[in-house]
Amino acid sequence: MIAARAMPTSVALDRLVAIARRADPALDIREIRITPDNGVIFLGQSSAWLVRDRANAVVVDPAMSRVVARLDGRALRAHQRLSEMADPLHFGTFGGLWTKAVWFLFGALLTAMAVTGTMICAMRLARSSRSNAGSMKIAWQGMGAWGYIGIALILLTLILTPGAIGGAS
Repeated sequence: MIAARAMPTSVALDRLVAIARRADPALDIREIRITPDNGVIFLGQSSAWLVRDRANAVVVDPAMSRVVARLDGRALRAHQRLSEMADPLHFGTFGGLWTKAVWFLFGALLTAMAVTGTMICAMRLARSSRSNAGSMKIAWQGMGAWGYIGIALILLTLILTPGAIGGAS
């Protein structure tokens, strides 16, 4: 039977944070994970640029009050570095609000291109079929149920966008 460690109190957690800061003074702690096996893991951003928070970490054993392990994002191999760059580049979170806004504008532009491409295709179909039905009606009928699903997803994205821009790190 594994003995469960006691959850650190706020005073004990402050002490563990101080130990982690001594191990890596540049670490901007953004996440704290308390695990029964490895102690307390402090994750965040440090000297390495354009990496996930998990690339920089300090692991502290609360029972011994000492650093057990330290991860430095600058010491990653090429493949690891590319893997850790995926999220900051994909979501545009590496430069704060400015890069999030640029990423949003490009995403909106790509979405608009998909919609206008569908409209242009529908107009060509309407012209080639020589029917009296409008091009939007032909496009909508051609999509069937997927049209409703697509509209719902686009609306959901637009509703969630303010929270994603303001709340993502």
